[in-house]
Amino acid sequence: MRDEGHRQQRFLPYASLRGASLIGEPELVVDGRPREEGIDTDKALVSLDDDDWKVAVLRWPVVVASEELLPVVPDDEAAEPPVNVVVLVRCPATRLRRAVKADGGGVQITIAREDVRDAVHFTPLLMRTTTRDQPTPGFASRAGVRLGQGRAWDLRVDPKTPKAGQFLDVRYRRFSDDALLAPLGDTLYHLEVDQPEPILWINADHERLVPVLDAKGSTGKQARMREVCFDLITHGVWVQLFVRAADDLTHGGELTYPWQDTALRELLPLVFPEERGHTARLDTLQRVLAADGLAGVMPRLDPALQRKMELSRHLVRLVDEVGT
Repeated sequence: MRDEGHRQQRFLPYASLRGASLIGEPELVVDGRPREEGIDTDKALVSLDDDDWKVAVLRWPVVVASEELLPVVPDDEAAEPPVNVVVLVRCPATRLRRAVKADGGGVQITIAREDVRDAVHFTPLLMRTTTRDQPTPGFASRAGVRLGQGRAWDLRVDPKTPKAGQFLDVRYRRFSDDALLAPLGDTLYHLEVDQPEPILWINADHERLVPVLDAKGSTGKQARMREVCFDLITHGVWVQLFVRAADDLTHGGELTYPWQDTALRELLPLVFPEERGHTARLDTLQRVLAADGLAGVMPRLDPALQRKMELSRHLVRLVDEVGT
């Protein structure tokens, strides 16, 4: 029999862990020498921003207990749960991306100083490792499915510098000059959200659009075009931010990054205006997601975003400016 006291979160389409730590405090070796300073467990932060170093090795112990895995696998797999911890490694500034599997009770990750800048983000995931021949209702059956997400850690390699924006870092780059962005060369923007500070990349290859997006005036055709262009971008950005936060609530039961709470505090009063208070709105969002998924939220989110951005008003102003 399963112990119903285990913490778990059941949403469609499968059972997933909620609140599991997955990995503990890391051991740090810098240029071959172990060191303890610079590790802040409360902030889940490792700081190497004041040191001249070449190679850092971080090893996290896997701390998820075997009994914690029982709620996410069928009974016939409980003796040897086909799961493993995988840590996603991302450095947004240098486009470094990697996935490292746990081995021997821990996850060891080597970072070369020349490969990273600003900060490196480590996100631990609990992943299913095999595919079941006969799926069991309520449980994931495919290999590679995420069954839970633990607390993320950061490695700070450069002093943090302030930037504009509430939680979104906006950067221009020629997608044609970037190996990872090149396949998106015909698009206008790309949003990276699976990290503590989302980055919005604007494709500078569209040379005729960049001056419009950078226009500073408040009157004239360029100002009106800038409003509408940013409405189109902002709509897609807000949807992605919302969906990423909703996905965490659905599959993990809690938010991973501070920006997700900030985004929901901004949007939920517009999506659920009948509710009073952030806690009540979050509860309502989780109930809707559990019952109907994102399909139950999107009919509310889309008109809320149109009103937030004043899309109709900006389009009318553009039409008035350019004539018909």
